Amino acid sequence: MNPFFINNYRLPGIRSFIKRNPMFRQVKPKRAESSSKVIALANEAFQSGRLRPGDRFPSPDEISKLTGASVIESLDAVTSLLKAGLIRQLPSGQLSISRQ
Repeated sequence: MNPFFINNYRLPGIRSFIKRNPMFRQVKPKRAESSSKVIALANEAFQSGRLRPGDRFPSPDEISKLTGASVIESLDAVTSLLKAGLIRQLPSGQLSISRQ
């Protein structure tokens, strides 16, 4: 007896099991930005004056949502910008544009 056959409704709960959607679906990949592209976008914003010293800088999660980059790529970009001294982390944990 095959319990997953569509006509076998004698088993309790089998009808809802057969008609359910699959548990896993294929996810379409987003357009991924690399960390170097995210750094280039940030540098462009610094150069153009859209980001000024003291302004709040987005978190890696916000960057990934805005650019389509993965959180890991965004975190790499933020780490590189912190090491370069372009941004700093405040005691509250927020990121801020450092004074140059």
